[in-house]
Amino acid sequence: MTTLPKKSPVGGPGDTMNTPLHYAKEREYKQPSLEELDSALHSQDPNCDRDRWAKICAAYKAGGGNFESFNQWSQGGATYNASDCRDTWKSFNASGGVTARTLFGIAHDTGWMWSGNEKARPLNSTLSHLTF
Repeated sequence: MTTLPKKSPVGGPGDTMNTPLHYAKEREYKQPSLEELDSALHSQDPNCDRDRWAKICAAYKAGGGNFESFNQWSQGGATYNASDCRDTWKSFNASGGVTARTLFGIAHDTGWMWSGNEKARPLNSTLSHLTF
């Protein structure tokens, strides 16, 4: 097993990712809360392409998300199909190789950050107070 370099704690000197400690790959994984999952899910556009949508579905389910929330989010997409949504949800299982980390990675790549007191926060809004 490869050992990754230690990072400083979230918010500490050298924190470049600003992601919660339990998403750091070199640390022991902890199951995310439903609030964290929902926040990451709702930071994404349900109008994304089919492959991305399916990956989000698998990751949200693997993290402990529920179908009702995923279905409601999916309904915001222009190509929403109720039976396709349910069939896709049912096709994924916990041992499928995709984890909640996939969803958090996708969300982080599009600017999402978890602060614990909000639904979703774009990265650029958190940096607006900084001057360079």
